[in-house]
Amino acid sequence: MFKKGFTLLELVLVVTIVGIIVTFAIPGYLGVRQRAEGRQASTQLKLIQTTEKIRHLESDNYVVCNGFAACNTALNLDLPDDTWVYRVVCAGGCDNNFTATAIKDGCTYSIAKDTVMTSAGCVYVP
Repeated sequence: MFKKGFTLLELVLVVTIVGIIVTFAIPGYLGVRQRAEGRQASTQLKLIQTTEKIRHLESDNYVVCNGFAACNTALNLDLPDDTWVYRVVCAGGCDNNFTATAIKDGCTYSIAKDTVMTSAGCVYVP
């Protein structure tokens, strides 16, 4: 005689519990994702730094590029098109020094010829 099913109270309770779990899970997921993206940019800049040093040994100057496609071509790399904007600039001539940067959403990673990675406005700090 009784119908099998869920009452409205049980459904509301389950939806409320799922909502609470999602509320706590999403910020954690976004933080993990931002840190992973930061690690990727940091790794790519270290690759650019190493490639630039090798290039300098071969030709006595550093290469300037703007954007992943230009850097891939100029440095013979395979940087991903992952919305990071990669740049290599030379201050005071390309025979002395360079600075490589990765920029995305207010986060900037920078590395120069003989320096460690620096960051500004980033979740992941190398």
